[in-house]
Amino acid sequence: MQFSVTARNLEITPALRTYTEEKLSRLTRYLENIVTIHVVLSVNKHRQTAEVTLRVRDLTIRAEEEGDDLYSSIDLVAEKLERQILRYKERIMAHAARGGNRRINGHADLEIEDVWGHPQVVREPWPGRGDALGGNGGHQLADARTHDITDLLSRNSEVDDGG
Repeated sequence: MQFSVTARNLEITPALRTYTEEKLSRLTRYLENIVTIHVVLSVNKHRQTAEVTLRVRDLTIRAEEEGDDLYSSIDLVAEKLERQILRYKERIMAHAARGGNRRINGHADLEIEDVWGHPQVVREPWPGRGDALGGNGGHQLADARTHDITDLLSRNSEVDDGG
């Protein structure tokens, strides 16, 4: 994890830097794969601001808080980031609980099942057939020993040509 602290209109003391790092490193409890944390601490008249940009692989989370004290601003921004991360993780869990995205290489109709420790295609639509023509949705159960989608497609086309 790359951690950087930038200051605007103030000098960063070693105590302030370590406090910021300790407070924001606690976020790794919720997200293990944080790539960078960029902190901008600034002082404008009587308002002291802490801005944090947190980057995970394909996600950027940003929070900003103002306060009378820089340490309290850091505490508030850490709490805000924690709430945002928890909300993000709840959304991910809810999405997975209701079925999630089962698209595999652009094929939404493939059903995947873990058989003998290997994920494999269990059901696939017949090429060119829909529910209206197929009766049972145009699906055929795959052989449990088959792990190759192309083999399954060739067997489906043989059955389709012969029937």
